[in-house]
Amino acid sequence: MIVSLEKILAKLKENNCGTESDIKYTTKLVNESLDDEGYLLPYWLKHPEIPIDSIGWRMGSGEDYHFLNRLYFQCLSNDEKMYYKQKYPKPLAKRENEV
Repeated sequence: MIVSLEKILAKLKENNCGTESDIKYTTKLVNESLDDEGYLLPYWLKHPEIPIDSIGWRMGSGEDYHFLNRLYFQCLSNDEKMYYKQKYPKPLAKRENEV
C-alpha cells in the first residue's frame, strides 16, 4: 500500500470521523479497493455504476468512498499525486464540472 492505513485513519480522526465503527469500515473499504500497485482506486472506477454527475456521490456508498478517496489523496506526496493523476485521469465530464 502506497499510503499507510494508519495515515488514512489519522486523517479520519482529524475530520472527526474516527469512531471505532468508522475505523473498521474504512479499514475494510481500503483493503478491498487497492489496485495492483497499492493505490486506492479512484471513486469513479470503484463505483462505475454511479454516473459522474449523480447525487450518488453525496449519499450512501458513493459518498463514503468519495470521502475516503479525498482523504487518501491528501495523504499522498506531491510526486505520488502527480503519478496518480496520470494513472487515473478523471473522466472528461468530471473535469468539466469541477470548479
